[in-house]
Order: sequence, then C-alpha cells, then structure tokens
Amino acid sequence: MNTKSNKYIYILSLVPKYTKSIYWIKETEDILQAHFDYLKKLNETGQLYLAGKTAYTMDHHDNFGIVIFQSNNAQIADELMNNDPAVKEGIMQAQLHPFSIALIKEPLEV
Repeated sequence: MNTKSNKYIYILSLVPKYTKSIYWIKETEDILQAHFDYLKKLNETGQLYLAGKTAYTMDHHDNFGIVIFQSNNAQIADELMNNDPAVKEGIMQAQLHPFSIALIKEPLEV
C-alpha cells in the first residue's frame, strides 16, 4: 500500500442559478457556513494547504474558488471533495486534479 501523501486541488464554481442573488436565502447561507466550517476542520487536522476564492463579485463569470489539500489517494480525495457541503448540497460544482506544489512562501501571508 502506498502511504505517500499526495496533493490535490479542487476548483469550485457556483452552479449558475446561484450567481443570482434571489437564490441566496437563509438555507443557502447556512450551507456556505457549513462549507467554511468543513474547510476550517480540514485546516485544523493539517490536511488543508490553502483554500480561497477570487475577489470578484458573486455574479462575475470568472469567479471560482480553490482548495489545495493532501490525501493518501485519489479515491479518498474525491470523497473529501464530494463531502464538501457546498458540493454535496448542489450550490457549487467542483473538479478534482492531482496537484504539485513547486514553490511556497513560508509562512503564507493572509
């Protein structure tokens, strides 16, 4: 069994209907809070390298987010991505890719 920890990135984008503010109701906000809490937990367990999003407005066509994390294999990485509440509840769509970090500034400035 390969115990090497691999890095993955998933790229998030809003499902098109959620680019319209009319769909941002309390339940949507609650799911986004759960999404943030999920990423925060990954950060606390040391799996998360980085999570963030572009600084465009919600309805901008180039808006997206990224999550860079470690996982033992692609199947577990896929499960981690699909268990993100925003993906699971259909607010965001996500694409998973293996990822290699070439350079990083330590510590990262937020």
